[in-house]
Amino acid sequence: LLGKAKLFLESLVESKENKIHVDVNLTDGYGNPTEYKFSCDLEYTCPTSNGTEADNDKENGQEDAETDSTKEGWDSKRSEEIKKQRFSLPDKPLDFQIRIKVVEARQLEGNDINPVVRVTIGNKRRQTRVRQSTNRPYYNQTLFYSFSAITPNELFGKEIKFEVFNSRLLRSDSLIGVFKVSLF
Repeated sequence: LLGKAKLFLESLVESKENKIHVDVNLTDGYGNPTEYKFSCDLEYTCPTSNGTEADNDKENGQEDAETDSTKEGWDSKRSEEIKKQRFSLPDKPLDFQIRIKVVEARQLEGNDINPVVRVTIGNKRRQTRVRQSTNRPYYNQTLFYSFSAITPNELFGKEIKFEVFNSRLLRSDSLIGVFKVSLF
């Protein structure tokens, strides 16, 4: 185990641009901080709203949380309604595409290794190209995952699993590190 961390995606859902940059320090299996760091850019794009959802809310008399809080302060009933609207997901099956960009890995254990990153979401698995003889590979590859006719609740119940392997070793001792994060 290289390290682990928990990412809460609430800030991604609440952000106005639906895009955030995350820098998380990893911990070992016992919860002690390590010297490793996980850095990524997360972006959420809803397939049903083409950027008009915020406009529709304002037309219907609903204002976003920032405007509401600056004008008159939060009303507890109003904040509960907003939370219910934000986290209520439709039961209708939709098509989703998840894009994960693997940039680089740092300080991998071992010398003269040929690392490859495998990313698994549910039962779909993709992997990067193998980088030769390095413990700090630079990939800059985007992996695409398409999920058709799946409900948002099913999709957000899945986890993303990042695994780094040494491609030289066959089967035994090829796993260098694992990192798991849930979608929601």
